[in-house]
Amino acid sequence: MTSTAFVTGSTGFLGRHLCRQLMADDWQVTAMCRSIPENIIKGVNYVQADLLDAASLRSALPEKVTCLFHAAADTNTWSKLNARQTKTNIEGTLNLIQAAMQQQAKKWVHVSSITTYGVDHHGMINLTEEVPQEGLGSWVNYVKTKSMAEQIVKDHAVKLNALVVNPTHIIGADDQHNWIRLFKMMINDELPAIPVGAGSFVDVRDVAKG
Repeated sequence: MTSTAFVTGSTGFLGRHLCRQLMADDWQVTAMCRSIPENIIKGVNYVQADLLDAASLRSALPEKVTCLFHAAADTNTWSKLNARQTKTNIEGTLNLIQAAMQQQAKKWVHVSSITTYGVDHHGMINLTEEVPQEGLGSWVNYVKTKSMAEQIVKDHAVKLNALVVNPTHIIGADDQHNWIRLFKMMINDELPAIPVGAGSFVDVRDVAKG
């Protein structure tokens, strides 16, 4: 029997790679988006819905999908958009959980972020599931709301049959808005200085393969 997937955030950097990987693995893919993209992926079934519109989610999500991949999030770091971000990342996740339960999705894979472990570590650390997460207390709204959304999923983990993944900094092909902007500035000698810091990076294709 063919495995079926429902992917949110399907037009984003990771979401597009995830849809491609699922198709390569012979999954039947339904990709949720707010508007149908011009550069569609052949074979993917695109459906329009909004995380803040519960009725549209129920309509878009097929019954009994093998796995729901929640990769959508508002990643903005501009504080003036905090209210919108909070609604999308928290209320949107709650709406999707309700839809998943009503439509009897068999599994939920939640794409969270490494930032839920905090962003103020000094020096390199090794993270395991036993390391306390500090994101709930962050002053960065993106970090805080991603942490809250992850906790909401964990609270429903048994009913959702949920798995949470926390990717590090994602880089790779087709990046249009993330780290590529900084890399281009460095290449073009447009960055006056490089601040001290460190991080862990992962290829988007490796994240999609999971």
